[in-house]
Amino acid sequence: MPRKGHSMPDEERAKRCKSAEEKRSKNVMLRLTQEEAAKLDERRAASGRRRTEQIVHDLFSRADPQ
Repeated sequence: MPRKGHSMPDEERAKRCKSAEEKRSKNVMLRLTQEEAAKLDERRAASGRRRTEQIVHDLFSRADPQ
């Protein structure tokens, strides 16, 4: 812990942010039922697929046709 008036080192800041994020996601998952968690995972996967498809479409639609 830095003394008053000193900034926190980057490693310490990153460690704290990571542990806070882990706690937050753990608490959210504990409140969900298994069914809700499965739906959430499915939605995340679908959204990732859509983003990937959009990126691929953007890349190849701009490419020169050969």
